[in-house]
Amino acid sequence: MPETEQPITERKVIVPESDISQKINALHPFSIGAWTSLVIAGTIVTNLLCIIALVAFINALLSWISSFFQVPQLSIVFIAGYILYSIAALLGVSSQDIYPVARLLGIKVIQNVVTYTASVMSAGRVGSLFWDVSDSTGRLCRRVVTRPI
Repeated sequence: MPETEQPITERKVIVPESDISQKINALHPFSIGAWTSLVIAGTIVTNLLCIIALVAFINALLSWISSFFQVPQLSIVFIAGYILYSIAALLGVSSQDIYPVARLLGIKVIQNVVTYTASVMSAGRVGSLFWDVSDSTGRLCRRVVTRPI
């Protein structure tokens, strides 16, 4: 609806007083900036923990459901490995390393770069996500760490 009466703020601007206290000295703005950066960093860490916990919950739920069908390894990373199989093949990975690289790409897409970096840097160790890949594939995966998706 259009305004039909004369507005209250016509020909005058009223700026309300701020609730933030006045700056006392030169260190006060720095401390406010430091506190704001701590709040932002805490928010980012909280979001990462929530995403990782949600993925772990979904993985546990998929594992529990798949135990009824005798598929012991069903997880989000397992499913993403098959979805991203063609993308890993297009990266130029050797044929025996395509699925491990596709799983790593699934980790990077679904969870985050921190989990992906930990998985890639543990490559070459027995018991890691992919320990039997070739050197060129390991170099390619380490290079993908620095590239955003």
